[in-house]
Amino acid sequence: MPIAPAVTAFLPVVVNGLFNITDMSQIISCYSAELIFLLAGADIITMAWEATGVDKRIAAHGLALVGTSVRQQVLIWFLMATLLSSVLPNTVVAAVLCSIAASMLRFVGEGDVKNSRAASLVLMAIVWGANNGGMLTPLGGAMNLVSVSYIENYTGREFIYTDWVVQLLPFGLLITALTAAFLLSIKCGRKNLDGSKGYFKELCESLPKMSAAGFISIGVFAGATILAFTRQLYQDLLPALRPGYVFLAGGMCMFFVRDGAGKPVVTWEMAEKKLMWGLFFLFAGGTALGALVNGSGASELFAELISKVHLESRFLLIFIIVTLNVILSDIINNTACAAVTIPIVISVAQGLRLPVIPYLWIATVSYNMSYMLPTSIRAIPIGYGLEPRFMFKNGLLLTAVNILATSVLGWLCISFWPGFGILSQ
Repeated sequence: MPIAPAVTAFLPVVVNGLFNITDMSQIISCYSAELIFLLAGADIITMAWEATGVDKRIAAHGLALVGTSVRQQVLIWFLMATLLSSVLPNTVVAAVLCSIAASMLRFVGEGDVKNSRAASLVLMAIVWGANNGGMLTPLGGAMNLVSVSYIENYTGREFIYTDWVVQLLPFGLLITALTAAFLLSIKCGRKNLDGSKGYFKELCESLPKMSAAGFISIGVFAGATILAFTRQLYQDLLPALRPGYVFLAGGMCMFFVRDGAGKPVVTWEMAEKKLMWGLFFLFAGGTALGALVNGSGASELFAELISKVHLESRFLLIFIIVTLNVILSDIINNTACAAVTIPIVISVAQGLRLPVIPYLWIATVSYNMSYMLPTSIRAIPIGYGLEPRFMFKNGLLLTAVNILATSVLGWLCISFWPGFGILSQ
């Protein structure tokens, strides 16, 4: 009988308790990592967005500017999902935008998603955009925070978020452009969604005036994001105030914000129900599993086997890393995949006497390129009627294109960009 994936998050503790593979403190510490507090804080702030209608307001006003062309709709939904998921949890972005899109599609007579290619494309564009946007900043998903955690453990110093944006920007732009071009190349079935622009104008007009609580929730999130990316400016003054604790402080502030009627925007009862507890445990469990794999010596053994193959081609090594990670993250969960495979990537790079960080960057990009199977956030549009076969058929080809493109760009960066992999002090 299947069980929730979050339940398996506690297996590393049980397994290590039974077989004493590594120091238990290394396993337990994963469940109280700083980055879990970042996820919790961001989650609580977005609860305030939902309660005050900020999430729908942002989406509605952005989409009210779009024309009725199906291709325009597909492109804008995709770009909006990409941009929002670069700073918001991709699960939240996919859920909110798919809900709004489904309402719009019903309004224009395309509610039968299974039999509407245009509707299927819109929903698929949203979930692919929410997936891709994660690679643009460390805030884009739990799998990114796994990478940050391993980089900090490897280097022994605090990770500066601006390094991520600068060094992964070429990958983000390339994958975004290729995915957008691929979506636009798929036959739409019809040219226009008549009435879609009017739907969003009506939705904007029906929304109540932005409340003070809404402005505060936007301001708190913007402030936390700015502080996370300008950490180096106050690092010496406040050495303990890392990004995770900044977002946690922002989330705590939401409990003190009141709406127009004087009621709290976010309550603990609401937080208990809506916090993504499963995601927190999955993130922690994945990291703990990685620590278990590291402590068992399995990653070193795997790296030793790779080194015995005498893999001379750096491009081939990059291609293997990207391909395996993309396939594995599509089948299971990109967060768990990152936690298990990053120690292996580190060990392989060390075993082959290669710089570690560049290969970690490339592996990180590959965790954000899942397009085929209805797992993780890709299950959300399936609930609205998107056929899994439609997503798999198109996702398979896009996966092949992006694997090759990422491998080529990764090889070019490692070969010709001296600063690729060099982190701020």
